Order: sequence, then structure tokens, then C-alpha cells
Amino acid sequence: MGDLMLYLAHPLMMRREVRQWELEFEEKYGIDLLNPFYDGDAVEGNALDEGYDPNIDPDPKTGGDIVHRDLDLIRGCQGLLAFIESEKHSVGTAMEIFFNSYILDRPTYVISKTVTHHPWIRGLVSKRFIGTKDFERYIDNYGGKNGEIRQNNS
Repeated sequence: MGDLMLYLAHPLMMRREVRQWELEFEEKYGIDLLNPFYDGDAVEGNALDEGYDPNIDPDPKTGGDIVHRDLDLIRGCQGLLAFIESEKHSVGTAMEIFFNSYILDRPTYVISKTVTHHPWIRGLVSKRFIGTKDFERYIDNYGGKNGEIRQNNS
């Protein structure tokens, strides 16, 4: 698709609404969003959609496998876009934000209606948005083929 790929971090419980928005966004803007639940060799999203319960995981190695795979996926992207909300807790999303921003020192964008004011979010992320429309307006203004978001992520 595009020349820019952002890792798409989000809580498990937001996966369906994020996936629907992701597909529309990619089509409209030509920016690839790598969704760890659905893209590439990921099978978690479809398994979850079919009723798999990660709280009843019989294989303790699976967690480590998922973490290492996700970290490798983040390394392969130019930045990270995260959905995070206070009422939808996600340890994984918080860890992914920290890894991308602090460890890799790469552009990190957060969409949230509830936590954009939090000191850790303000201190770690490149840009904060209060919703998908806010992020899309930013892309409309700065994310075109030669826009700021592409330049900052190359």
C-alpha cells in the first residue's frame, strides 16, 4: 500500500471498532497500519472473534511469543499509533507506547478521549488526538505524500 507503516496499538476489547476504522483509514490515506491482532501472521483477532479466551490459555509460552513478535513488528514500522482509554485497560498498549517512544525514540501518536492529559502520555508521545477525526484532520493537513508525518517517520 503506502510508503509509511505505523504499528497500531490498542486494547483487546477495542479490536473490532479499531479494525473497522483502520481499514477505512488505510484506503483513504494510503498509510499502512500494522494491526497486531489481524495483520501478517497474526491469528489472535480471528481466534478472539470466534470465542477464544486468552485468560484460559493452556500454554504459558504463548504470552512471551506474542510479546516478542509484537516488539519485532514495532521495530519494523516507522512509528506507532495507539488507541488508549482509561476505562479499557491495556497493559500491552502501554508497553508498546513506551517501547516505541522511549526505547526506539520513534514518533508515537495517541488517540484518546480520556488520557491525553496524563503525564506519561504527554511526556512520551509526539502528538495526542482526542478522536479519530482529530487524527484524520492532522493527516489531511500534514500527512500527505510529502507531509510532516511522512518526513518525521522516514
